[in-house]
Amino acid sequence: MIKPVYTYEGTVARLMGDSILAFFGAPLSYGDDSLRAVQTAIDMLTALKALNLEKHQDDWPSLKISIGI
Repeated sequence: MIKPVYTYEGTVARLMGDSILAFFGAPLSYGDDSLRAVQTAIDMLTALKALNLEKHQDDWPSLKISIGI
C-alpha cells in the first residue's frame, strides 16, 4: 500500500500498526496535491481488489481498507 504513495510523490509520514499516514503537498507542493492523493487512494483500492480476487480462489477471507482524505 505504500508504493502508490511514492508513485504519486507523496510522503509517508508515519506507519502505525496497520495504518499509513501520508502527506501530499508537504514538503513539496505541485498544485494538484488533492488529485494525486485521490489517485493514490484509487490505486490502493484497485490493488486490494486484485489481491482479494486472487486470494478468493484459495478460500482466504477478503481484506478491507478504509481511506480518509
